Amino acid sequence: MRRRRFLVILFGCIFVGIGGWLVWPGPEEPKYKGRALSEWLQLYQKRTTGDLSVSEIDDAPDAVRHIGANALPYLLKWVQPRPTSAELAVQYLPERLRESVIFRGFSERSDVRAEAAVSGFAILGPAARPAIPELVGLVTSAAPYPFAREALEGLGGDGLSALLAALVRPGQSNRLSILQCVDSRSTWPDPAAAFPPLIQCLDDPDRAIAVEAIRVIGRLGHGPDPALCALIKSLHHEDPLVRRAAGTALVDWRTAARPALPCLLRDLKNPRFASAAAEALGDLELEPQRVIPALTRALQNSDPIVRAAIARALGKFGEQARTAVPFLLELYNDPDDSMQRTALEALYAIRAMSFPFPDSEMFRRRYGLPPPPGRINE
Repeated sequence: MRRRRFLVILFGCIFVGIGGWLVWPGPEEPKYKGRALSEWLQLYQKRTTGDLSVSEIDDAPDAVRHIGANALPYLLKWVQPRPTSAELAVQYLPERLRESVIFRGFSERSDVRAEAAVSGFAILGPAARPAIPELVGLVTSAAPYPFAREALEGLGGDGLSALLAALVRPGQSNRLSILQCVDSRSTWPDPAAAFPPLIQCLDDPDRAIAVEAIRVIGRLGHGPDPALCALIKSLHHEDPLVRRAAGTALVDWRTAARPALPCLLRDLKNPRFASAAAEALGDLELEPQRVIPALTRALQNSDPIVRAAIARALGKFGEQARTAVPFLLELYNDPDDSMQRTALEALYAIRAMSFPFPDSEMFRRRYGLPPPPGRINE
């Protein structure tokens, strides 16, 4: 009986404590027309649901702009989603209670506030500039805040300029997070402004920074000539990961990377760079009449890794690379099993069986090849 009474008192205290947290007033938010900032932002978040009138849809952003700079301290706080005391207390409740209608929304409340804060920054636009340094600090903290990054993206050119300045600032922490933010190019009004600092990062002693900067340059797409020259220069970087990233970035540029072809073709003759060059040439698939003969000649390379990369590159040209079939057949006779598989994959990618033999079975039996993947050997 005493134990039961004790449990009743304990749970009663817990519920009273949670109720106190729920109703305890926090700092008073700025208001406009009798509604608090958070209420206006909640209305704005519902603008696409069809539940609001036209006047409410128009009034919400106007109200946030009217509150103006007074909203910034609250937006900066909300953009850092941290569980409130009430949310933490709910986590200690039994699972059935946590999933009830009364308490279900608490686990998501912080993220809802953070999303609303991102909208608030976007609404304020230039009026939110005083908050940019603190947002950059949140993005570059040891544990970056993703909603802070979204808020900076929503500020457009002002946010991009602040990030780029931080990217090249001596001693700046967590530059990888900055690069990931700059990579979200769809929200920047002028992505071309990102190229000069990114190019500067290609010579960074931190390999991770150089690789990520190259990837961002590739994903930003066709940029100015200095960016292309920097990517071509990175093809000869001492670090193989940087070289490979540069080749991939050139592939992302597609036809805009055509000026890099002479460099890539020369690199086929250099054992140090030949593998990455072959991969890039195969992925670009540019000027086959010029590239395929060069790749075919390079199959004579003594390095098996290079030969395998060249075979894969020839396969990517498909039927255009039929002139390389005899050389790939020689490669198929290599005693190494993995080299045989690579050569076979290239032969079937080129559809070699259709030339010079019209019958695929005749071709296979003539050269002793196994059937294509998915077929059963008779």
